[in-house]
Amino acid sequence: MNISSRLQNLAAILVAGLILTGCDAISKPYPDRSMYAVAVGVPDDTKPGEGRGILKVTRIRVDAPYDDRTFFYKVGANEFKADYYNAFVSSPDRMFTLLLQDYLLNSGGFDTFLPPSSGADSDFRLEGNIRALYADFSEGPTPSAVIEARFFLIAMDTADDVVMAEKSYRQRVKAGSGDPEAIAQAWGEALTAIFSNLADDLIGAVEPGSHTR
Repeated sequence: MNISSRLQNLAAILVAGLILTGCDAISKPYPDRSMYAVAVGVPDDTKPGEGRGILKVTRIRVDAPYDDRTFFYKVGANEFKADYYNAFVSSPDRMFTLLLQDYLLNSGGFDTFLPPSSGADSDFRLEGNIRALYADFSEGPTPSAVIEARFFLIAMDTADDVVMAEKSYRQRVKAGSGDPEAIAQAWGEALTAIFSNLADDLIGAVEPGSHTR
């Protein structure tokens, strides 16, 4: 066998090997991606509207990179890692907005609550954004669930929109373990505490009887 024939045979063997390797890689399934929902507790009681008017809850914005469904972990002073294989069941902005709507509706304090999709007029608009959403592993194997949020209450019954109240909230809740399910549960507890404080602050910012219709 001459050199040319040997080279041709070697090339054929290499091509066949690459084809088989590619087929094997395609046939292997990707690891499953687990998805989790965040659950928020119910308010302790429902407060009467007392003429505080109509509040429209706009969609909560989540700051990057936390706007992704992927879980984020803090593992050092300035080091974060993304956990692709554990994620929220839906985008956090959509999920947290729905949770906030339900919580405020059950907590009361205003005469009516409108969802983001409503085109009806309202007396107030609530805007908010999540500034941090991660599990902090930097202090040991059992993490703390961290959420930071900022909300604005805007009056709509003036010529120009007026910010009536503005406040930041931060909650840090120790998870039961480092498992993703325990982390999601701790995020739910942190979010419940934020929503509870927010509901009280909203009621305190608007005088009863100031928006009777």
